[in-house]
Amino acid sequence: MPIITIIVPVYNSENYISQCIESVINQDYTEWELLLIDDGSTDTSAEICNSYAGIERRIRLIKKENGGVSSARNLGISQARGDFVTFIDADDYVDKDYCSLLLKSIGQNVGMIILGMRRFLKDGSLQPIRHRMEDGTYSFASIARYTIDDGTLSGFTFDSSCSVLYRKELIEKNHLRFDESIRFNEDGLFNAEYILHCRATIIINYEYTPYIYRYNNESVSHTIDVMSIIYKHNMEAIEHKLKLFAVEIPEANILEQLEKRRAALALDKLIYLAGKGDLSSKIVRDIISDSLNCKILNSLNRNKMNKRKYCLCIAIYFRQYLLLSSILKKIYAKK
Repeated sequence: MPIITIIVPVYNSENYISQCIESVINQDYTEWELLLIDDGSTDTSAEICNSYAGIERRIRLIKKENGGVSSARNLGISQARGDFVTFIDADDYVDKDYCSLLLKSIGQNVGMIILGMRRFLKDGSLQPIRHRMEDGTYSFASIARYTIDDGTLSGFTFDSSCSVLYRKELIEKNHLRFDESIRFNEDGLFNAEYILHCRATIIINYEYTPYIYRYNNESVSHTIDVMSIIYKHNMEAIEHKLKLFAVEIPEANILEQLEKRRAALALDKLIYLAGKGDLSSKIVRDIISDSLNCKILNSLNRNKMNKRKYCLCIAIYFRQYLLLSSILKKIYAKK
């Protein structure tokens, strides 16, 4: 039976880490190892992890100096003994059939399994989360052109490394790691690299949602200043890295995907400024003029956009800057 290595980066997660660990211990599939990577926690997280490692042989606690979630995941990959790798965040948890569902559809030519998630809301209810690709089995040729951006003004198509099963052999063969210099969108970049290099069949099944994601308003991904120099340099580094694949993997049409990604990043800026109440028609015009062209606007996948983004896309297309400014402020301005 194949072994699944479950990697959990841990940083100051004392309030949730026990629930995360218990959910792994309770798996109905028993051939797993749990690597708890303590990333220099200053609370009692490491002590909690150590108490579990002391009574469960399949759990290992690995301590390191604080270096961020990507460095923790990379250390976990290098220490993994399993045939497959999956990631869980320390403040999340999984149903007891998480591992068995990930393995359910694995076959010799399958390189990646992607399942759905549920978001844990404040009222205790669970809300399903889906990626934008439909359920199904995809060859490399059928998914490569949508990996970086699918043209829905939403960025990376697969933006989470959680609730995903990776083959350890393919990670090592292609020397894949999370880029530790990238602070934002690191999951999406890793998934794009994995898919583009491994060229293996991918199975997506949102019928199964065994992963429960706890929304954290204080996390890095939810406190981003998209107008900052740090963010700008971060996105330029991602684009530079992806451009290197354009010649190597011409069938993925990476340059066109990057154009669509720029459109998504431009919308992020507009939404951010609207939320701060700092959005004029001139700023809208400047951001759109710098980031978008008619050819890309025509190639965006409006059929898969939600109604809100579709309306924004139409306003952008017809250069209705004042109208667009008003719509954005009405929708996204903080109350």
